[in-house]
Amino acid sequence: MPEGDAVLRAATRLNQALAGERLTKADIRVPRFATVRLTGAHVIETHTVGKHLLTRIAREDKKLTLHSHMRMDGRWVVGKAANRPCAGPDFQIRVWLVTEHSQAVGLRMAEVKVIPTADENRLIGHLGLDVLSPDFRSEEGAQRILAQGNAELVQVLLDQRVICGLGTMWAAEMAHNMGVNPYAPVDSMSGLELGLDYVRGEMMAALTVSPGESRSRLMVFERNRQPCRKCGAGIRRGRIGTPPYQRVTYWCPSCQPVP
Repeated sequence: MPEGDAVLRAATRLNQALAGERLTKADIRVPRFATVRLTGAHVIETHTVGKHLLTRIAREDKKLTLHSHMRMDGRWVVGKAANRPCAGPDFQIRVWLVTEHSQAVGLRMAEVKVIPTADENRLIGHLGLDVLSPDFRSEEGAQRILAQGNAELVQVLLDQRVICGLGTMWAAEMAHNMGVNPYAPVDSMSGLELGLDYVRGEMMAALTVSPGESRSRLMVFERNRQPCRKCGAGIRRGRIGTPPYQRVTYWCPSCQPVP
């Protein structure tokens, strides 16, 4: 699943392609919203909260939001305006938006909704602090994590109701930076503020480089059995969480000993 930085990159592409433009075509290929008329509307912006994309649109006297969530397989592709979608195949297209100069195609989107902008909170109100928000404060984030009692660190970091925007990659990297095992309980943990500052900084840095370059700097994620970049011990991989919602995580057994 794309993490918060990847979702923010998608929003940047959508803003470059659509923001301030009028839609000459708006094709929503989701049965519940297929009849919603957005052609002629003006795109205001695409905003993100965690892993949620909110494309805000003004149509006559109404403000609407096109909500999308990519989950594991979805992606947004932008290109020049044309009579055909710039990406496909056709059966994977969930949203196709076209302006005079550009277009955006939403492929394999797990969630697509159109709601009044005033009702956005119905879709994102349950989310915790957005780690990439300009208003994010690590002190508040640390308190929210500590409040989860004896829950395991990485499991808490993946709970979007506590901190939103983190996925398995950045949760594992934050735990390694803190020198804490992914399975350690959070109730008496120290160093959370510094850990959040670190992971936020890494995610912000990832916005300015290619995904490949960003991944080349990772310490443990998807490096199972490879030597730790700090101590040389073999990286380990395990599952965390409660079935059937378990997720994968990685750690160094030397730098992050079992509590």
